Amino acid sequence: MKKILSIGILSILMACNGTDTPDKDPDIETPHVNSGIAAPALLSYNIIAEHPHDTGAYTQGLQFLNGKMYEGTGDFESSSLRITDYKTGKVEKVHKMGTADIFGEGITILNGKIYQLTWESNIVYVYDLKDISKPIKTFKWASEGWGITHNGKD
Repeated sequence: MKKILSIGILSILMACNGTDTPDKDPDIETPHVNSGIAAPALLSYNIIAEHPHDTGAYTQGLQFLNGKMYEGTGDFESSSLRITDYKTGKVEKVHKMGTADIFGEGITILNGKIYQLTWESNIVYVYDLKDISKPIKTFKWASEGWGITHNGKD
């Protein structure tokens, strides 16, 4: 048993050689592939403010509207939709919607409604922007949800 364990550990250590790529043959030239897309520009930035935030919130969707921060959080049992005063970090309203089967994901706001995707349960929750205490409707989505946005009408 000790011999098998030693061989297993040795195999793992040998596989972890500290490189992320396999060894390359120095005689084989790797061609540069040009995608035709310009490299992204490097942008400089300055931090102009820092605001408190609930570190227990597993943020999946985030949107600012009329001075408020709307946040969809995930993590099954802890999933929620919340409205926060981003300057103070105080959660003003929260709707807990997570269960063992529901993992909240991205959100978007369109025409006075908040749409919140779920990860694997294929459900979209729709809330009235003025009252997030409960969804005003739900509907099925064809695939698992991640992020959501809109184009101003759809």
